[in-house]
Amino acid sequence: GRWAGFAEASGPMELGGSRAVVEVIKEDGFFRRSEAVELRSASLSLQVNALPEDITRQEVGRYEVEAELDPPDLMVGDAAQLSIKVTGAGDLAAFPMTVPPLPKGLRAFNAQRQVDLWRESEFVGGTLSWTLPVQATRPGRFTIDAFVVRWFDPELGQIKEEILGPFELQAKGSEPNAAGDARDRIGPRANVRPMGPIGGLRDQVGAPVWA
Repeated sequence: GRWAGFAEASGPMELGGSRAVVEVIKEDGFFRRSEAVELRSASLSLQVNALPEDITRQEVGRYEVEAELDPPDLMVGDAAQLSIKVTGAGDLAAFPMTVPPLPKGLRAFNAQRQVDLWRESEFVGGTLSWTLPVQATRPGRFTIDAFVVRWFDPELGQIKEEILGPFELQAKGSEPNAAGDARDRIGPRANVRPMGPIGGLRDQVGAPVWA
């Protein structure tokens, strides 16, 4: 068998050897008997490299990122889906996602996330699907400004960025009846820090170590 672990601190690391007990069948003429044999593997020594100062271990991996807003045209009160997919090697379950700033007239519901892991691969990874329902509360044309997803690629030794958007949304219909709709703005007003994933390669903080 094998297991994977993600380093959480830089510096030297010692991985103790594994232990297994197996039953061995021995034959002596007409007789057969079983004997328990203990097997041990050698320990492993690793040097975990430090990450850049503004990178956390949740932002380490080798990824491809794509996004879409569907449908781009809808009626007031209906919701479109802002979908982001992150695919690659890394600890996708810990990949931090944040709601991008939305313009006045759009509101967000709770985002849904799902991770589908690779079953047969030498790396820990798969696809993270993150979906945010976005509802139009009034008619008009709206723009969700472009935002950045970034991560540190341990194989290249570089911070990589993917710019998503901008996304256009057209809502048709009448104005809401309730005056002073409190749902005008959802999400932060300030600039949002770029999002980023995780996981990656051997001998790097946040990278899986196979044994």
